[in-house]
Amino acid sequence: MIPISIIVTPLLLVFIISMFTPALNVFFVKLLFEASEYAAPENIESIRNEVNVIKDINYGDETLDIYFPRDSNGILPAIMWIHGGGFVSDSKEDTKDYGMILANEGYVVANINYTIAPTKAYPTPIIQANQALKYLQENVVKYHGDHMGKVFIGGDSAGAQIASQVSAIITNDELAKAMDINPAIDKEQLKGALLYCGLYDMDLMVGSEKEPSAFLKYFKQSTFLAYTGVKDFGTFEKIDEMSTVKP
Repeated sequence: MIPISIIVTPLLLVFIISMFTPALNVFFVKLLFEASEYAAPENIESIRNEVNVIKDINYGDETLDIYFPRDSNGILPAIMWIHGGGFVSDSKEDTKDYGMILANEGYVVANINYTIAPTKAYPTPIIQANQALKYLQENVVKYHGDHMGKVFIGGDSAGAQIASQVSAIITNDELAKAMDINPAIDKEQLKGALLYCGLYDMDLMVGSEKEPSAFLKYFKQSTFLAYTGVKDFGTFEKIDEMSTVKP
């Protein structure tokens, strides 16, 4: 029979470590994200053959990929896509197939990386996404783009929250000033936000201790501690600027 101390001691050690740093909890959350695979459509191989791919372009201190149709005969609108992963996991590799699907429909797509938490905390991804827009503003014509006259910003999960906040900065002068960010594009250039399964009212995070699901409580506390550095999210002084549904 295994002594109970052998079981209890590692669990107690994990608990104690998690009280002082989000790194260990984030490690487990990342394992959950990375254990699941995104399902590609059956015709993804034919789509890949129709799309030009330029990998790992440096912008700021991160990288992005560019996709655009091989048979493009004119100027194309642009989409910047931001991957999800609870702010702590995943990369542009997880959304590359979706980016190619969008490109095949007649867009220049920038599929970006941002520095995940806890390596970098809020608002680093917002700043980096704005830098990616600056890269597009200066270079999109190389890929048959239309001088950024028609730009869409999109994302999934955590990427959707980031995309919504970048869009809000572009269209809300007061928010841009409060965050000390100079938007890379004008509000007239932004034609839409493509938001999938994101969180836009951060007040929903407050009171997560009442969350009926132990897993969701663990997930929320771990990811937002890593992203903001604040254990009690309700006390985070910048919670309102993250809540993009608020005026």
